[in-house]
Amino acid sequence: MISKFVRGLFTVTVLFTFLVALSAARAQVTPGSVMVGASVGYNHTSISQFSTSETWNRYNIGATGGYNVDQWIGAFFEYNYISVLSQDGLTVHANTYGGAARFYLLPKSKIVPYGVFDGGGASTAFSGGGESESFSGSYVGGGGGVAYYLTKNLGAAADIRFNRYAFSVESENVNPHIVTVDGGVFYQFGGKKAMK
Repeated sequence: MISKFVRGLFTVTVLFTFLVALSAARAQVTPGSVMVGASVGYNHTSISQFSTSETWNRYNIGATGGYNVDQWIGAFFEYNYISVLSQDGLTVHANTYGGAARFYLLPKSKIVPYGVFDGGGASTAFSGGGESESFSGSYVGGGGGVAYYLTKNLGAAADIRFNRYAFSVESENVNPHIVTVDGGVFYQFGGKKAMK
């Protein structure tokens, strides 16, 4: 279940984006353009396994790069570092790397809501007590967000993702769920303006 903090943070981020949208901006998704960006955010990790249930709230940082196939669809590569846990001498973090497909809902607007589906590889590392161990796995999920174009090339975005992970730990399948709420900036270049 998503914590009140995650819902509150996402609501504030979306409201801020719409308030900023009241200022003048003149841009849109440009077909054939390349986009690069960076983000920072909050994550809520939950796992119900081994007869126990645990949740943690930490931070994540990410980078993305991609290509807007047309004004409706974008294909992206994404990398994220997710800090899962740091307490009592134990630290756990995950690295994710994979693809994402964005589906733009109002591509000719300066405010562009979008849906996203993502998936790829993941690695997680545990360290503490003088020992460390790492495992590889995968993830799949989706979510949505909103992008706001500050200029023709520069913009800000906020999104929320729900991802399910799959790891094999000592012959056991471990499937944490991670909800991330991110905000960041992006730069769009190249391509050509969509037909009116």
